[in-house]
Amino acid sequence: MRSASSRQSVSSIRFVFLGAAGLLLAACHSGGHPDDPALLQRVLTDYFDAIGQHDTAKMQALTTNDFILYEDGLIWNNDSAFKNIRRHLPFTVKYTLGNMHSYVDEHSGDCVYTNRADFVFHDSDNVHIEFLETASFRKTAAGWKMNVLHVTEREPRYDTIRYLRDHYAQRLKVFAAEPLVMGRLVFLGNSITELGDWKKLTGDSTAVNRGIAADNSFGVLDRLGEVIARRPRKLFLEIGINDIAQDIPVGVIENNIYSIARLVRAGSPNTSVYVTSILPTNNDVRQEYPELYGKNGIVQRLNYELRLHAMENGFGYIDVWRRVVTADGDLHRRYARPDGLHLNEAGYRVWAELIRNLPH
Repeated sequence: MRSASSRQSVSSIRFVFLGAAGLLLAACHSGGHPDDPALLQRVLTDYFDAIGQHDTAKMQALTTNDFILYEDGLIWNNDSAFKNIRRHLPFTVKYTLGNMHSYVDEHSGDCVYTNRADFVFHDSDNVHIEFLETASFRKTAAGWKMNVLHVTEREPRYDTIRYLRDHYAQRLKVFAAEPLVMGRLVFLGNSITELGDWKKLTGDSTAVNRGIAADNSFGVLDRLGEVIARRPRKLFLEIGINDIAQDIPVGVIENNIYSIARLVRAGSPNTSVYVTSILPTNNDVRQEYPELYGKNGIVQRLNYELRLHAMENGFGYIDVWRRVVTADGDLHRRYARPDGLHLNEAGYRVWAELIRNLPH
């Protein structure tokens, strides 16, 4: 389905957030010098500025030797964090802190605050992320230094249910009744995959269609065993737009997609795995799929992470998105059905061309 979602993905983008910052002091409690809370804020803003400027020397000067950053289960120090940031260059970011609460005594201090990061990647991809953060500080002979930064992305509530459950069950029955033939091309995904005539599009009468309308990445994980058992020659994975419609966080979607890819690689080592970009939608989507309207920015963010992860882990990446998108980031009507979500014949021909041009 559609719309543009570090660590393996979103977390990398999440840390890349550090840049120039504006700081709002909402509340402050101190048992140390009256000026200490402001000094802690200054360390924070200077550290963020240093990251935005890619100034590792300044980052290190503002932190203790044992500085550590926790980010949604990931652990970084200054060196590893900077390497992660470099992976996402070029980018710019505006970083705004608010709701600041501080506590300071003679030797240590803590700040709890909110954060909004506004990124622009490659001068075109806009990403906005909200965080909850905590920073801890130690007072040294050289002044206040940060020793711990804890970052958590604020994520919306979401569900993981698969819609059209009867259709899902019926498709599984059809799959189970088909002969188990190995070494074929397999297309795995949601309705965008299911609606493709892959035998005709690829010129391969043995191509296997494993698309299920309304499926999401959780549904694909649940039914992956049947696909692995076929030991495909090539697997083309297209999934994620229904996850976006359900407001599943980008990091969760990306992790699921690459869990699928890794499980296939582990269970069928000779299979070439290709991850397909998530497609954009256009304004026509408001009529039939209003839950996807206005989410093309999420599609771009997720595609950015998927492409990066594929390059780093040896999976193929098929960038259909770039071939069917308008300058405004929407699905071009030339390639879309009237629902603003699914591809028409011209759109599928573009996709098939990209597959035909893959190295053998």
